Amino acid sequence: MKKKILWVILLFFCIAAVSGSVMDDVSQVKDKVGDFIDNGDNVVIVEGQYASYLEKKMFLFLKDASPDLADVPLIREDDFRPGDETGKIVVLIGGPRQNMITAMAVADPVFEQESDDLSLGSVTYLDSGEQKMVVFSDRAGFSGLAKTGPYNSPLRKIIPVEYVPAAAAAIGFSLIWLWSLFGKIILEAIQEFFTDKVMNVFKKKKKVKDQARTMNIKGLEIKYREIFAILIAASIFAFGLAYTYLSPVLPVKSFLLAALIVNILIYLIRHLTRLVMDKRLKAHSEYVMWWFGALITIITAWLGNVFSLAGTTFKGDEENVAEGRIAFIITIITFVAFIIFWLWNFFMPSLVTQITMILLFMGTYLEILPIEPFEGKNIRAWNKKAWWIIFIPLTVLYVIGHLLI
Repeated sequence: MKKKILWVILLFFCIAAVSGSVMDDVSQVKDKVGDFIDNGDNVVIVEGQYASYLEKKMFLFLKDASPDLADVPLIREDDFRPGDETGKIVVLIGGPRQNMITAMAVADPVFEQESDDLSLGSVTYLDSGEQKMVVFSDRAGFSGLAKTGPYNSPLRKIIPVEYVPAAAAAIGFSLIWLWSLFGKIILEAIQEFFTDKVMNVFKKKKKVKDQARTMNIKGLEIKYREIFAILIAASIFAFGLAYTYLSPVLPVKSFLLAALIVNILIYLIRHLTRLVMDKRLKAHSEYVMWWFGALITIITAWLGNVFSLAGTTFKGDEENVAEGRIAFIITIITFVAFIIFWLWNFFMPSLVTQITMILLFMGTYLEILPIEPFEGKNIRAWNKKAWWIIFIPLTVLYVIGHLLI
């Protein structure tokens, strides 16, 4: 019970810290923005189609603090037409990656540009002499990825877009939970439909599982089929991620290629590390495809909040206490790598660093879940305190980073 209370308190303070930073940012720019827009006369506010939670929050605080903006209507990007800006000062919510009007404006050489960097984003002032625009953007708005998946989700037809990531996650976790309860029963039922001859083939394959073809790299035996499973699982997640973050301003081929290469490298490094530790601690495991997990990956990407579930780690029949320790060390290594790339992306945002950061985090968080077939079950069985230590911060970061838009 104490751990749950600690989790709630930590989550509350993290959200409060984000809100506090936004409030500080608003107080820094309020007067300058007010002077630039002539205190609200002839202003039109345009919210980008993919504007983030932080951008909306930052502008909402500014609007509440500026009486002259209180009655100014907000227009969605899709409802804004060329010519609507004539004779007006345009306030744009969302950077070029989240608002196409912003993208066209900042690329137009007629505008002189000036920016104020804030703790969580920036305010950019555009002035051509005849036209003024103000852009409110978070740090991802100019050089990062806009989370477009929730806006393209079928769930958006029945719930507000702000709740789509949480709803998609709830559906994904529900499917995982149902599989943990009924997965074995479903598999047994499917097997009943196969003939004895076909089942004998499966049994034969199971007997020779440890006799698979391998390659030897400095004494480390790596199964070809395991490499194949890693490549397929990494590719499925990479394409799911691309669907969740792809937007009109991104070069599609370059983005897909970057996501694919980065994710395959992450998967290979993680699982080569596991094989090295397996050898040292005399454990046996193998990375295999989890086809139901691959289906969940596709479903959650379609719903707007992709999961990384296309593969899992298969353990040997014999119990080995080292499995939990190995899983914990790999989780810590991946989490530290995520923190490094998060800091890198925060101070010097770029497409590749953000892709790497997202891929590292999603793979780490789902693996820590304490149910089959995830590594979290082995970690919790090995050391419950160690599991809580890593689970709490990961969950807080997941809520802030992946459920808020």
